[in-house]
Amino acid sequence: MKFSRFDLFFLLSGLFLIIAGLLSAHLDSAPYGFGASTLYFAPLSMLTGYSLVALGILGRSMSIILKERLMQQFQSIAFWKSKYCFAFISFLLSFVVYLLTLEPTASFWDCGEFIASAYKLQIPHTPGNPLFLIIARCFAMLSFGDTTQVAWWINLMSGLFSAGAVGLCFLLIYDLTKKVSPSSPSWLSIAAALVGSQIMAYMDSFWFSAVEAEAYAIASFYTLLLFWLGWKSSLWSEKNQQIRWGLFLLFLCGLGYCIHPMCLLALPAIMVSFFQNGRLKWMLGAFGLGMILLFLINNLLVTLPFRIALHLDILMVNDWGLLEFSGVWLTLTAALIVGGLSFLKLKQAQLPILATFLLYIGLSPYLLLFIRSAHNPPIDSFSPDNLPAILAYMQRDQYVQVPLLYGHYFDARIQSYEKGEALYTWEDGRYLPIGHKTKYAYSSDRKTLLPRIYSSDPKHVKVYQQVCGLRPGEKPQFLDNLKFMFSYQLNFMYMRYLLWNFVGRDSDIKNAAVHWPWDAKKQNKANNQYFLFPLVLIGFGIFFLYRRDKKSFWVLASLFLMTGPILALYLNVTPDPPRERDYIYVVSYMVLAIYAGIGVIGLKGIIHSLPKTTLALILLVPGWMAIENWNDHDRSDRYIQMEQNRNILRSCAPNSILFTGGDNDTFPLWYLQQVEGVRTDVRVLVTSYLNASWNIQQLNYDFYESTAFDLRLEPKDYRKNGPNDVLPLIPSMKDSNAFSFEKYLRLIQEDHEAIRTETQNGEYYHYLPSDRIVLSTPKGRCEVKVTGNYLYKNELVMLDLMANSKRPLHFNFNAKHNINMDLDRHLVNEGFLLRFEPNTTTVYDVDAAYRNLIEESKYPNFDDPKIYLTHEDHILRQLHLLRAEFSELTDALIKKGDKSRAREVAQFSLNTFYAPYQEVNAQSIFFLKSLRILDMKDSYNLLSGRLLTFAQQQKDRQLKAFLVSNIEALNSNKLE
Repeated sequence: MKFSRFDLFFLLSGLFLIIAGLLSAHLDSAPYGFGASTLYFAPLSMLTGYSLVALGILGRSMSIILKERLMQQFQSIAFWKSKYCFAFISFLLSFVVYLLTLEPTASFWDCGEFIASAYKLQIPHTPGNPLFLIIARCFAMLSFGDTTQVAWWINLMSGLFSAGAVGLCFLLIYDLTKKVSPSSPSWLSIAAALVGSQIMAYMDSFWFSAVEAEAYAIASFYTLLLFWLGWKSSLWSEKNQQIRWGLFLLFLCGLGYCIHPMCLLALPAIMVSFFQNGRLKWMLGAFGLGMILLFLINNLLVTLPFRIALHLDILMVNDWGLLEFSGVWLTLTAALIVGGLSFLKLKQAQLPILATFLLYIGLSPYLLLFIRSAHNPPIDSFSPDNLPAILAYMQRDQYVQVPLLYGHYFDARIQSYEKGEALYTWEDGRYLPIGHKTKYAYSSDRKTLLPRIYSSDPKHVKVYQQVCGLRPGEKPQFLDNLKFMFSYQLNFMYMRYLLWNFVGRDSDIKNAAVHWPWDAKKQNKANNQYFLFPLVLIGFGIFFLYRRDKKSFWVLASLFLMTGPILALYLNVTPDPPRERDYIYVVSYMVLAIYAGIGVIGLKGIIHSLPKTTLALILLVPGWMAIENWNDHDRSDRYIQMEQNRNILRSCAPNSILFTGGDNDTFPLWYLQQVEGVRTDVRVLVTSYLNASWNIQQLNYDFYESTAFDLRLEPKDYRKNGPNDVLPLIPSMKDSNAFSFEKYLRLIQEDHEAIRTETQNGEYYHYLPSDRIVLSTPKGRCEVKVTGNYLYKNELVMLDLMANSKRPLHFNFNAKHNINMDLDRHLVNEGFLLRFEPNTTTVYDVDAAYRNLIEESKYPNFDDPKIYLTHEDHILRQLHLLRAEFSELTDALIKKGDKSRAREVAQFSLNTFYAPYQEVNAQSIFFLKSLRILDMKDSYNLLSGRLLTFAQQQKDRQLKAFLVSNIEALNSNKLE
């Protein structure tokens, strides 16, 4: 295969622009690399470069052929009658819907992190999604400096690509229907494609991702694009054209991995599509080949260069005294020389070498993340600016590895510890060994094929026992393993999600069931009912396509299996994840929407005399789905999650530290600080992240108005796999004399033998000499009690900050409950947050709480019935917490004797957080007591009636009895 001068010009020009973009980011001299060369030139240059490389791969001749074929289609029929016109209409319909329901700001979960990372090209959690960030950065430019509009533009990007997927779905259905039923009139194929593509547009899970800044929207589009391009491989008959098309697809696969690794799940289906005109056994072999290729890229080729470079760099830096990254340049030079010579001398090697080269060009957006990390930006997950960190980032070491084909049951005992891969860290200009990954060897008699019930977490074990019908202490067997796989992993954690999209959803409460046509309507905006119409169309589509064109059926089925059941088995989820995971499998639902479109043709083919009125009703199926799903997918005008976090930042003292406990109480704060520039003097520290050495190291840097911390812990004290990862409390030491933290810190820094304890695998940790710790803080001495059997490294860092920092320290309630220390005697409640105040006599600062909750805060959306507030995120995490905070303030004002302000706070709470359409919760009983004391009779009677109704609906007998007895006591004025 030869490239013309025209092709080489595009290839080399593209490579030049990609390298220029990377160099401009590397040479950016602005603080944190936030200069124009990084934020404007680099993303535009790299995107242009990838486009030119794609044109160079296709070549001039293929580009001309594609153009001519497209023009022929337009010349043979008026555009307004062509499939492209109606595909555009389908695209436009869905895009308008997404535009009208778009979230105006950052949503919960990863959206705040992604928007903040994209806006300034920072480093989010793995897998990093660098191409998603580059594209999102280009959309952020359209805000033209208005930081309040950045989130809207990046959300719009999701809507645009989701609508693009709808248009692609239309083209796929249209082409399939013309292939399997060539005698059908064009209007019927258009109708079928409209029905299928619009069903996809308004699917619950698909619409959810289309209106927020997550990678799944663009990843779904890209996966379908790869599949569609693979399907079009039959257009090329010449061998040279087929090879170029395959190389083009491989290059796009590399780029797809940089959007989200899930894009590679299209590979087996693409391979099957290459053999769609062959025998079934060839298609089956192609599917297996695609699986192998997927495994090679995801598990080997993505990390191999960094693994080789690291081993060479360790040798060249530690032994030969050369500079860091010498191994990278040697690896790159050797690869170019060996690859170049092999390409020139060995004809058989040319194609594999070229394919590998183009794949790595597609993977090159990751280099931008590593370059950006070297600038130490505020969001710098894993700090992948050195080879050990880069390798850990690419291997996604932060996620727990789960057994897949062979592994242990949950009751298996660990027999021994084995050393795994050697670990290194970059410190003081050389690579330091920090131990090995630990491999656990379990008893062989408690292992099984396809391990599904493997987690020893007591919460998980309880669910295993419930699902499998096991008694406490009963050993699970292989049939129990299979039972959990089918009933929980495939049914509850996949099939339930699938049916949400085509049958209906019971509610937005976690673990919600499927809503069947015979189920009663529920008072929940997410209670949707489709009367089985989409599912019936899918059934007809599967039956019809299988009968008419088995090969096309299996091509589609291969994509469905990879992105649905096989993915569910690969993930091997443990019970009770923190949120519903339906969005992971959205591509498999998209495939079923294609079947639904084909089902229109199938229905017409099976029922030949199908009345036109019935066909018209079928066309209304996606319209009904849009109507049903609108109120629980309409996020327009929903600002509460950001306003509430703005309130929290306002309540922080100047130049303070804020400890948070998880994603949903951290990422919105990151968005506000990094994008909108709100309270950048406050340093937000995630307690769980402080277990990571890279996150602790960031405390040594200035970020915006927040200056660096004067940590007494040194890098060797918080290094990964070090003796301070876990500080166990020896049972005999409990309740012994309190020890000075300052003296203990000196022993840690000396690595003193007096505090060492050896583990079963021969390593050692430092231990705690008592469960009582004395801190000498700038505000005086105080004693902290260890509540568990150990402290983690993050708590050691927190103690260092509490003892040493002169800055005000705040804890949110999540952070307080996530640590193994009792700080109650040293925390002052100020409304939203708890302020660290050693040996305080003030448990609740009434005036500070009143100022923070009433005078300086805003609470939009809660009193607006038109705004959809999700049960899990907005009701449980925000509304109920705010009710408790206002109830506590009301009670504190009553105890202070300030009934005037107490009535003001109570009335504000009633107006804002107890609207008639908002369900009451059990904690409201304490607020009801305050209303009784304040003699607010009308409000008391109304709320007590609502609480009594709520109590009667409870299945928990103890809760029901508690509420009823307390309401009766209050009514009789017996409860003080």
